[in-house]
Amino acid sequence: MSEDFIASFQLYLLLLGVFCHIRLVTLSVTVPSPLFHLLNGTTDPVTAATSNKARLIYAAGIGILIYVIKTWGAYPDAVAFVVLLMNMAAPTIDYYVKS
Repeated sequence: MSEDFIASFQLYLLLLGVFCHIRLVTLSVTVPSPLFHLLNGTTDPVTAATSNKARLIYAAGIGILIYVIKTWGAYPDAVAFVVLLMNMAAPTIDYYVKS
């Protein structure tokens, strides 16, 4: 590889790191990350689905609803909303998968 390519790639990584750090510092205080909502709500053993098949349906439902709301909806925090919706639907999913 040429030295120019390596230098430009290193500059790109440096700028990306600076941008991510600025975003983390400025927004992490006011707006939690979507990953925070996803990992906090979906891994809760009390409100999540219990059987393996129900867990797959539960996770697929979360993924599909996040895509739908982010693509066509105007709700800014789709992940938290979808986790709440699927946590409400988890007992119903368990009921129909087990029977």
